[in-house]
Amino acid sequence: TVPSEGGAATTNLVRGLAKTWVNFDGSGPTVIRDSLGVTSITDLGTGYTRLTFVSSFSNDDYAATGSAKRQSGDQSSIVMPTSFATATVEVDSWLENAGSGSRSFDCGTVCLNIHGDLA
Repeated sequence: TVPSEGGAATTNLVRGLAKTWVNFDGSGPTVIRDSLGVTSITDLGTGYTRLTFVSSFSNDDYAATGSAKRQSGDQSSIVMPTSFATATVEVDSWLENAGSGSRSFDCGTVCLNIHGDLA
């Protein structure tokens, strides 16, 4: 437990830390560049990936936040967790083109942070 700067409130530091994070390449053979708490990665099709955790979460109500490297020009990449389970999370990534919509896309750099309680 850590006190606030003024000492009026406290927070549980352990509960606020990311329990799992990953940086992976989803564009060729899907590979993990670096991670904490991720044991494997599975390519499920264009823009769709499953991450398996080293330790399961206590429930599937954890928070997962994703990001991807901008592709080029007026294109941007979007990453969204789509299926939550205690031992895995599935992630969908797609390319957004200004004026022409979006489509599933294998992004070259995908990052995901997960906060929650481990089992």
